[in-house]
Amino acid sequence: MAKRLIQPSLADLKQDIAGVIPLPLILNWASSKRDVKKHNDLLAPYIIKGTVVSSDSSGLSKLSSQKSLLEVLKLVSEPKEVIFKYGSSTSGKAIGVWAADNTEMFYPEAIPVSKVVESMVEAQTEIASLKVQVGMAVHFGEFYEIGGGLCGDEADFVEEAAESFSGKGEIVISESVKEKLPENNFKLVKKDVKGLKEALYTVISTKPQRVVLRETAGSYPYPFTDSFYKFLKSSKVSELKREDGMYKNLSKNRVITLVRVDHDEKKLLLDFLTDMALGNSIMESVSKEFGIERVKSNGGLGIFASTDVRDSLAFARRIKQVLTFNGYVCSVGMAKGEVLIFPMKEGEEIAGGPVNVASKLAEDVGGRGVIFADSSVTQKPKVKLKGSKFELEVSGVMLKGLKL
Repeated sequence: MAKRLIQPSLADLKQDIAGVIPLPLILNWASSKRDVKKHNDLLAPYIIKGTVVSSDSSGLSKLSSQKSLLEVLKLVSEPKEVIFKYGSSTSGKAIGVWAADNTEMFYPEAIPVSKVVESMVEAQTEIASLKVQVGMAVHFGEFYEIGGGLCGDEADFVEEAAESFSGKGEIVISESVKEKLPENNFKLVKKDVKGLKEALYTVISTKPQRVVLRETAGSYPYPFTDSFYKFLKSSKVSELKREDGMYKNLSKNRVITLVRVDHDEKKLLLDFLTDMALGNSIMESVSKEFGIERVKSNGGLGIFASTDVRDSLAFARRIKQVLTFNGYVCSVGMAKGEVLIFPMKEGEEIAGGPVNVASKLAEDVGGRGVIFADSSVTQKPKVKLKGSKFELEVSGVMLKGLKL
């Protein structure tokens, strides 16, 4: 008998399934008339106005193929330290957990936009001496701060600007930021970019404005245990050894399955968040069905780990089937190898080459509704696999395997 396909309902949701989305907010919305007035009333307490700086590292995929995992974690952490140092000295607040290679900070409206840009120019000057470089985007507007993250069109815009339109060492600013800058203090060049909600400008130079650094309590919101972060921060790259006892305890050999879910555009943010919560309930249910470890998921992205290739392949097919049945389109990337899994206060964080490879396969290759299994998964699966071979270069890394 075929297994029942899951059709999620809001009544089935639990807070851990909803993830970072506050469940009362979703339930209040679902039980209302779901009109614009109710939507705005429910979201009003979550609105924050000010400047957001988002950053994205350059060349991480290539670096991951050349360095050990510990070296990569150390090198990627270094520019985050600098961004947090200058950002917090300018009254910025870190947003979310700075996993992978990106950062985000919010500066209240009372902080002059010019001070924020000047601070980031100083930060980029210091980062220039580091191995890992970053691109930054700066935008002013109204954002929704929900569950520790930023939501809405303005948040999507600044994140896309950092990821897709800023190069290493570059700072791009939006039209909203440009309008608030003193005319003679900044030299800007308009970028040839079309299709965005606002024009973008590259900051070429500023009049010297030395940022006064303050002693800040705490560190950037790192995706590690406290002990591992202290170990990483206190060690030089040349000193990092795999033989370290802490590393051995965290190191696992796992098959990583990364699921990317495409959600239809919604006119109202709460409709989109509801769709995300329901998608996450599917990820939760299917991973429990297969006994697969759900490292983290939010309805748009899920990372799962297993010790067995066959189990992972079966899970990948099943979750694709169930998501498709429920009207979602997903892409799945799979890779196998060494990862570090960090037990956190809430859930887990993960780092390692297989996560990066699986992410590239699910998010960057361009196949919607398909499963891409890296050669690390397909070489010795102990089960016959049918699929078409692929071999392509993504971000300087050669990927090959089977399209299932």
